[in-house]
This record gives sequence, C-alpha cells and structure tokens, in this order.
Amino acid sequence: MKIQNAALAGLGLSLRYTRDPDSGVSVVVIGDDRGVFDVPDKDGEFLCGTPGWKAVRAARAVSSAPAAAPAAPAPPPAAPEPPAPAEEPEEPDTEEEDEEDEDEP
Repeated sequence: MKIQNAALAGLGLSLRYTRDPDSGVSVVVIGDDRGVFDVPDKDGEFLCGTPGWKAVRAARAVSSAPAAAPAAPAPPPAAPEPPAPAEEPEEPDTEEEDEEDEDEP
C-alpha cells in the first residue's frame, strides 16, 4: 500500500513501519521524491526513528486513489538582493532657495 505526504516530498526519509509496535519487528520504508511511502501493511504505523515521522503518520492513503498528475515544480529560489548603493553626500542648501522663501509673505 502506498501513502503520500507532500510535505515530505524530496526529503528521502527512511522510516520504520510496523504492524505491532510491541513486537519489535519493523520494516524500513523510504519515501520517494513525491513523498510517497510504500508500506507493507495498511493497519501498521510508523515508529519514531527519523525527523518527520509524525507528518508521515498523518499521511493520506493513495493506493485507492487514481494516479495524481505530477506536482508543479517549485519556484526558483529568490535572487539575493544587490548591495545597497553607497550613500551620496547631501548637497548643502543654496542661498537662492533661502531668498525665494523670504519673498513670500
């Protein structure tokens, strides 16, 4: 049976899956690029073994669903911001501007 969690897509997590956590018997399953895990038993559960196991536990079953279209590619990472231009020195006030202000009542 296959289950999928898109949040785990591309992570390639290796997780332990078991039908009975008390038995000590488990199987390692590895997620693919789409976050799909091929589990041996629909009644089993994931054990804590690697990061992301809680998210996998909440994954939805895809074995009975029709094949989904491939997901759209992720947008490219944002380009780094260019360095800020050097600050230009402030121009001193000219006397002409001051004279214009004096003419107004």
